Amino acid sequence: MEKKYTFKHLCFAMAIVAVFLTACIVALLSSVQAQSWRPLPGGSLDARVTAIYSQGGILWVGGDFTTAGPLSVSYVVRHDGYQWLPTPPLPSTPRSFCIYAGDIYALGSFTVGGIRYGAMHFNGTTWLPFAVLNSIGEAYAGIEYNGELYIGGAFTSVENVPAVSLAHWDGISWCGFSGITSCSWQTPPRVKDIHVVNNELYVCGSFDMIAGINANCVGVWNGAIWRPLDICWYFYASCFATVNSTTFVGGNFPYVGPYTSPGIARENNGTLQGVGGGVQMAVFAAEQYHNRLYVGGAGLINTGANIGNCGYWNGSNWITDNVGIHAGLIDALYREPLQDVLYAGGDFRQSWNDTADYIAYKAEITLPVDLLLFECELVGDILQATWVTASEINADHFVVSLSVDGSTYRDIQLVSAHGTSSIRHDYTTNLVPTDQTTNYVRLREYDTDGVLSGEWNCAVPVYTENTITFNSKTNSVVCTSCTEPLIVCTIDGRCIKYKSTSIDLSAYSPGLYVVRSVNKKPLRCIVAY
Repeated sequence: MEKKYTFKHLCFAMAIVAVFLTACIVALLSSVQAQSWRPLPGGSLDARVTAIYSQGGILWVGGDFTTAGPLSVSYVVRHDGYQWLPTPPLPSTPRSFCIYAGDIYALGSFTVGGIRYGAMHFNGTTWLPFAVLNSIGEAYAGIEYNGELYIGGAFTSVENVPAVSLAHWDGISWCGFSGITSCSWQTPPRVKDIHVVNNELYVCGSFDMIAGINANCVGVWNGAIWRPLDICWYFYASCFATVNSTTFVGGNFPYVGPYTSPGIARENNGTLQGVGGGVQMAVFAAEQYHNRLYVGGAGLINTGANIGNCGYWNGSNWITDNVGIHAGLIDALYREPLQDVLYAGGDFRQSWNDTADYIAYKAEITLPVDLLLFECELVGDILQATWVTASEINADHFVVSLSVDGSTYRDIQLVSAHGTSSIRHDYTTNLVPTDQTTNYVRLREYDTDGVLSGEWNCAVPVYTENTITFNSKTNSVVCTSCTEPLIVCTIDGRCIKYKSTSIDLSAYSPGLYVVRSVNKKPLRCIVAY
């Protein structure tokens, strides 16, 4: 019997096709949107961004700005993934941030009480001046290397210790490098970036001799001797990035050795070579993201690929990934490893159809769990693991595992997830640490189909001395060995100093707090009822 199709059947079929096409378009747009630069939630900044860094899930942003969304700020502000946070001010614009001994430092030129400093140290409550420079000095970059803080910049002394452009702090005193550091075209010489690869210290800037060796713009220190990585004379290098075991250096130069490669070069067997004919820009920032080399800077009239103010090298070609409709320069590129997010900061305005003034981000892969924070620490005799999700898609559960060597893990706890959710969720679980010097904690997320969809790791030094302990049952904090009063701080920097070494936290609203005593390591406490 022949089946007849009516007009009703035709309409139904057309509706199915329309739904299918709509779904495809939405998926395509979502894919495109996921790969584009986007603004940070919480409102715009009002001026240029020069420095970006992340610590403990909190993004630090430095620049010339005085407002961040609804907040009045001065040269620095923090972001928690949702909004800008009140932040103690800096005296002036930072060049960069770095971490030393677990604390964040801002590098630049800071005048406090009529004295010029090259760094400001954030102690959890406020900024403290650090590293007195000569009267015209400035620090550009800093990094922790072999347990010491190394800073580079344009200076001739640190704390009255002769040190031309590069110095290191061992926790007690400052040291310079023996040998002459000079620059024929710029006085004083400048170290613009510092980078560590395979336990070697890479420095770049404006110099033709560093610590006694002839090296145009790039030198490498292995802890005992220097070796050169020459760019061309009378130019400068300004940044490093390492991608798939290859180290790249960017700056303002027309060639490297026999290679025409303006703005960018790569190391190969101890020499520098070109990268795809170079780029038409002075490269101010470089970063690894999804196994690609990203570069950003300011456009120049030069040979090489024209990629606007930002782009990446895919191994064979340069690809444009411009930030902002009104193209301005890029001062900073930073990859936040926990969430695998790339941030760009500079002097650009409006990223495509979004208002992304001076800072933007991109996250090309949307995971079932958008993790804001994964942090582990010793709280008394308990190893506490804390993680925070911004959203979850078909997330079934988390598995927390422990290891003594960072390789072989033992599953300890299973924690249920929230399925599909677009709101923030905080998780905390307690583990019994091993007797090893360092404990390694792994967090894995499995979706509702049982598929492993995310993995994060952290390492925790185990200390034998118990100083500050947190009693989760009574919400109280006790320091058994403290002689100084305790201080309780909220995550936005507001602190209350107590007169005793024991605090009852039951009067505090549920949330995350930092408890510390003078000269003691801070302890994160979660107040929950």
